Amino acid sequence: MSFSLPPKVSLAVLPTRLERLDRYSARLGRNVWIKRDDLTEAGAGGNKLRKLEYLIAAALDAGADTLVTCGGIQSNHARTTAIAGARLGLKSVLVLRGAPEDALEGNYLLDRLVGAEVIFVSTEEYERRDEVMAQVADDLRARDRTPYVIPEGGSNALGAMGYVEMVRELKGQLDAQGVTPDSIVCCLGSGGTLAGVLMGVALYGLPARSYGVLIQRDAQYFTGCLDALFEDAVRDLGL
Repeated sequence: MSFSLPPKVSLAVLPTRLERLDRYSARLGRNVWIKRDDLTEAGAGGNKLRKLEYLIAAALDAGADTLVTCGGIQSNHARTTAIAGARLGLKSVLVLRGAPEDALEGNYLLDRLVGAEVIFVSTEEYERRDEVMAQVADDLRARDRTPYVIPEGGSNALGAMGYVEMVRELKGQLDAQGVTPDSIVCCLGSGGTLAGVLMGVALYGLPARSYGVLIQRDAQYFTGCLDALFEDAVRDLGL
């Protein structure tokens, strides 16, 4: 299949290492390798950065001056968005599930250090996060700013392209090691990483089944979420 990935900005330190976990492999009696995407970058690392390379490129192309996204008060995604945006001269507005009296520490502290504006919402309000972010974007436009809304976890079809690209990178590393994987396992929190892995495995012909380990919500929710992401990738990105 012929497919060209969309434009992106360079944020992550790539390729990330592929390491065999020798002691864990010996304990299980199976070869286990780990893709070190915790090392994509020191200050704004983790899997979110791969997605943001594509999303922030789209924001810049749209002439945005402000990124709007959401997460829990200690969200890695929100922190990464704020740091990556600041590096490229973009402001950030973060819709965070929490309260102003929560301790100023961890990711929330980093959000504030890089100048992000924080809007706190309750757990109930967070269930309407897309609606809340749309209202935030409208308010910003009324103040003559140009927002770009990034969904929870950067998990839409465009963000998932970061993990389509990761699979291409991974396949090259596996081929160099003479390794043929039968399983690929990742966390499943907002859907974009697993969606990208599944699309990449199909696109680049890896003979592996992909598994998402739930950290929130349930399998039924993500079945619908992944189906929607695949449909969007076909319709909007030509996959």
